[in-house]
Amino acid sequence: MKAANLQLNGILFIAFFMGSLAVNAQISLPDKKLEKLYLQVSGAQTGKGDHYAGLETSMQAYFHRNWTATVSFHKLNVKPSNLPGDYKPAYGYTFFLFIPLQNTQKDLVINLDLVSITAGKKFPLGRKAWMTTEAGISLGKGEKASFTPRPIVTIDYNYLIVGEYSQTSNYDMVKKDQFAAGLMFRTDLSFAITRFMGIGWGAFADINSVNTAIGYDFKLLIGNMGIKKRNKDHSKAINHLQ
Repeated sequence: MKAANLQLNGILFIAFFMGSLAVNAQISLPDKKLEKLYLQVSGAQTGKGDHYAGLETSMQAYFHRNWTATVSFHKLNVKPSNLPGDYKPAYGYTFFLFIPLQNTQKDLVINLDLVSITAGKKFPLGRKAWMTTEAGISLGKGEKASFTPRPIVTIDYNYLIVGEYSQTSNYDMVKKDQFAAGLMFRTDLSFAITRFMGIGWGAFADINSVNTAIGYDFKLLIGNMGIKKRNKDHSKAINHLQ
């Protein structure tokens, strides 16, 4: 519990620090090659099931000629990429007063903590929308899973009003922390909803030495959105037609 609280506090501290940096940068940036700086906080989904999810905190910079660069921190729960094809999870039922209560094994989860640096291009899609595609490197740590075959053990008993029927998995899994190094690919579609806030949807793939992570995310952007002004001549023409 203490470790989880420390991790959450660390993520909140990083988000607060990056947010302060983004706001200060918007105030002090000169009209040079670095044009925009955004804080991005997002929730990610890495597979089917409630256990396959994650968080991301990142800082994205926009440069001259629509070049972009992002520094991000991902904390992910993913499915083991080396899961055997014939793997069977443990499952069972407990009977109480003849009512079956399912007791199925939880989804197998691998934890990944990654810091990535990516670069790419921005593609404007109008006054309030844009798309980015980036690629780069990632470093961090993660759990490496190993699987050992084992015989399935069945438990089946009844005692008065209480009973149980269950089977163990056909594999034992052992997880070990390892250093992770790999390549990160990401693409995002963003929309400005106010002058200093936006939302976005994206997809990412991290191919690393521990466990591949593929997912999508929904994010909140904080910074100067740079909403372009309407073309005055176009607006006058529309008003004239009306």
